[in-house]
Amino acid sequence: MTGPGHPVTPRRRGGETAAWLAPALLLVVALTQWLAAEVVPVSPWIGGGFGMFATVDGEDRVVTVDGIVASSASSRNHAVAPTARSATALRQEIGRPGEVIVWAPRYEVDSGRLTFEPIGVHPQP
Repeated sequence: MTGPGHPVTPRRRGGETAAWLAPALLLVVALTQWLAAEVVPVSPWIGGGFGMFATVDGEDRVVTVDGIVASSASSRNHAVAPTARSATALRQEIGRPGEVIVWAPRYEVDSGRLTFEPIGVHPQP
């Protein structure tokens, strides 16, 4: 209502813009994290954002070099974010050339079996 005794409160300009700023910023952050996990050589567990809450195999992956299980700092890094560069660093660290494979555990609901499947294969250069 307007008139005597009912003052009109003027609207501040930009109020609608300010109301959308926080949700828009959150959307940009979420999209950036998702894009980083999909495009850049990062994993959901290392720098990739929200996926670490949705995956359970980050610590349980196995790395083999020519069929031999590798257990070193480089193998743990390669298991989480397998790239050609990390495969080369792993070969150099253990002093063994060969194919580097990252194996991830998969639980088969129907049979109740735990299996491992290759998720990253880097042939010998």
